[in-house]
Amino acid sequence: MTDEIDWEIRPYEAGDAEAVRALLTEAFPSDAEARLVEELRKGGDTEIEFLADANGEIIGHVLLSRMKEPERTLALAPVATAEAFRRQGIAASLIESALAQALANDWRGVFVLGDLSYYERFGFDAAEAEVFDSPYAGEHFALVHLDDDEPVKGKKAVHADAFSQIG
Repeated sequence: MTDEIDWEIRPYEAGDAEAVRALLTEAFPSDAEARLVEELRKGGDTEIEFLADANGEIIGHVLLSRMKEPERTLALAPVATAEAFRRQGIAASLIESALAQALANDWRGVFVLGDLSYYERFGFDAAEAEVFDSPYAGEHFALVHLDDDEPVKGKKAVHADAFSQIG
């Protein structure tokens, strides 16, 4: 682990593509997440994409993409922090910022597939996702409602095509 450094959260820009690919390839065991992000961008399905930037070095990334169903929902995937900068709250800050932006943009909810012991702190709940038919259904599939006055409704949770293309 490195000493804590100054970093900021900022929106993704087209010139960041190569640095994001490098980060995702380092952070995951294969390039599947990097390919997923590229396919989501190509398909026009990215809605919110933030980076953690430490003086020009991309050390974190989060992406929220549009879901086909239910209406006004997003999928959180992927989120990553460079190995040398983990356990400093970077991923948590990225997720919190992305969820806050989603709420500000009137999205109703966000689905995630991941370790619920981590994602529960952001309000994700597997029980909320159980009512949705999805190829990702199971104990690691969760939903956070962003607006209690307008909870997510529907029977299916359908991700953008890029998810099925990557496998």
